[in-house]
Amino acid sequence: MTPAEIRIFEELTVNTSGALKQMMYDGWVLRSSPSSKVKRANSVTALYPSTQPIDDKLDFCETFYASENSVPRFRIHEFSELENLDQRLATRGYEKIEPTLLMTLALENKENEPTTSDGEQLSLEDWLEINHALRGNAKETIDAHRTRLQSIPLPFTPIALFNNGDPVCIGFGMQQGNHFGLFDIFTPNTQRNHGYATLVTCRLLTAAWRQQARIAFLQVEETNVVARKIYERLGFRSLYRYWYRVKRVE
Repeated sequence: MTPAEIRIFEELTVNTSGALKQMMYDGWVLRSSPSSKVKRANSVTALYPSTQPIDDKLDFCETFYASENSVPRFRIHEFSELENLDQRLATRGYEKIEPTLLMTLALENKENEPTTSDGEQLSLEDWLEINHALRGNAKETIDAHRTRLQSIPLPFTPIALFNNGDPVCIGFGMQQGNHFGLFDIFTPNTQRNHGYATLVTCRLLTAAWRQQARIAFLQVEETNVVARKIYERLGFRSLYRYWYRVKRVE
């Protein structure tokens, strides 16, 4: 894997996640969404090398998140060698949490086109209502979620799967050029072990192919063995790991 490949996906994951506030600071992206608990929308991603002293930049980030009444978080990937940032954060008292895999699937050959009619494409408003009803303990309000998604200038594909008229699984796709990201695939506990997540994933892959995307990607926590097995059966493979460093609150 080359630095250029990693850079593509690091930029994609910033572009497809959305934040209510965002700024570039000497190669780092600082993001804040006070009404949301989504970590990517409330963290720093170090994309490019620095020109300023790292400790000064870390001080700046901590001051920024304090002004947002938020705990500072940094997203680090396993191939990042930027200024030994991971170790610097550990020394400052940042805990490592939520190791996550970024997985990819090439959609290169027409004969391998995933085709399924299972799952219905919805309006964003209908999808948001179903999403929040299924999850119950959402990380953000519907209004905050809507605002965050609408801030992203990319086409999206909201999908829900129904059984006897009742929603049983949801998923969300977002496209940038040849790349199609799969997000928010969720089945409530009471509806699991019926293959619903597989159907929704295949429906999103069908949309990706038909919209001329040729590389699908998703992110799944390393400890989520059940979801990983679903994606691996469909051909997804891990490209790299990332995690968050979160400031310990004394």
